[in-house]
Parts: sequence; structure tokens; C-alpha cells
Amino acid sequence: MSILGEPTREQATHWMRVVGVFDALEAAELTPTSGPSRRRLTSLRHVALFLSPFDDLDGTNIRASINFLDPKGLSAWIRGIIGDVELADRMDEVISTDKAYAFLVPQLKQLVLERGSQCSKFLSSEPGI
Repeated sequence: MSILGEPTREQATHWMRVVGVFDALEAAELTPTSGPSRRRLTSLRHVALFLSPFDDLDGTNIRASINFLDPKGLSAWIRGIIGDVELADRMDEVISTDKAYAFLVPQLKQLVLERGSQCSKFLSSEPGI
């Protein structure tokens, strides 16, 4: 059962667009060898790809990097820049549980994936998240 309402074609098109660099969400990739690297996320698809607990680059479950973004900043970006108030509200509910970042990420990513899946049926020429 979906916890997000179904979007209209117009909403799906608007929410899944790529925004300009000045409207991008700031995030960071943290690596042991080079430290933090700034990342600019410009769409919900980019957010879904970025949100992961860690990269398992060599199959050993050793953390090669950690992707980090401010959960409250993500919610504010989705509300203000992307314009999906309902998704932002659901994220705020998750964030308000005050769970550790590693426990928030899978839930936030699942919400973004759900919204992307809902929108993908309207964007037949665009790949889903």
C-alpha cells in the first residue's frame, strides 16, 4: 500500500525534472583517502542514486565512501525547489523519529523511490528511478 498519493501528469513532470545548478541540493561524499567532496544533486533521481549507506566497491563490505546529506535540508529542498509537499511531509515524519542517520537513509530513499515509481508511468520516454 502506498503512503503517497498518486500524482497527476503535470505534477510528475514537474517533480521529476532536473533543476539548475543554483537550485541543486548540496551533499557530500566522504572518503577516507580524500575526505569530503561536494556533490550537487539536481533531481529526485540523483537523490535516489546518492542515498545509500555506503559503497561496497570490492564486495568485502568495507566502506569505501559514505554519502551524506542533511535530512532536514533534503526535506526543505523537496518542498521548496522540487515542489512535492506531500513527499516532504512524509520525510519530515521519518526525520522526526530522531533515528540515527544510517537508519533514516533507507526510509528516505524508499520514499523517493516510491515517488519516482509513481511518476515514471507518466514519463514513458524517461527511465524510472
